[in-house]
Amino acid sequence: MISIKENKSKKENLRTTRDFQQAQLSQGQNVGLINLGCARNLVDSQAILGNLKRQGHRIVDLNKAQIAIVNTCGFIEEAKKESIETILELIDLKKKGRIKKVIVSGCLAQRYSKELSAEFPEIDALIGTPKFEKQTLLPQVYLTPPHYAYVKICESCYNACSFCAIPKIKGKFSSRTIESILNEIRGLDQRKVKEINLIGQDITAYGMDITHEKSLARLLKEIASGTEHI
Repeated sequence: MISIKENKSKKENLRTTRDFQQAQLSQGQNVGLINLGCARNLVDSQAILGNLKRQGHRIVDLNKAQIAIVNTCGFIEEAKKESIETILELIDLKKKGRIKKVIVSGCLAQRYSKELSAEFPEIDALIGTPKFEKQTLLPQVYLTPPHYAYVKICESCYNACSFCAIPKIKGKFSSRTIESILNEIRGLDQRKVKEINLIGQDITAYGMDITHEKSLARLLKEIASGTEHI
């Protein structure tokens, strides 16, 4: 088992998701993704796949993939172990010639990039956690059943508790604009999605970084009045 210690390097030292995709992946690759951890990670995975699909790559099951991405969790010990075990499984597939590249993204890569690079040279890239967009609506490949979807409305936590790793991984608390969220939800409503799950580490603080007021109640009213099927 890899010995993981806190990585104090700044987030910008890691490749961003978009930078890696543009620099490293030739066009028309078959890409498979394994998502680990929470629903917030799932939304990040959907955005990663959406960007790859927009660039002309094919999203496939892992057994048909040339490129394998694992979006990791690194918050608690059990999640770290699961992420490491999955990385080892993908490295084994690479050694057997069943996949060409292994990409590790997400919280474990963000928090322990130096340790992972040293321990697993077979990893082709560590891309950390995607940049959180306040206004831009990122393309998504939805990984949920068609009747419901997750919508991330904020990232990180408004508190800075000394025992919690979330701000170290995710940075400062950040909320999406109401307009950005409503644009996404209207699109889901047009697809006749029935259920929306609003997610974030600290959704009760939604809006505090933008207006210095908690805006969750306003957001819920806007969603309720502006949708037909949800």
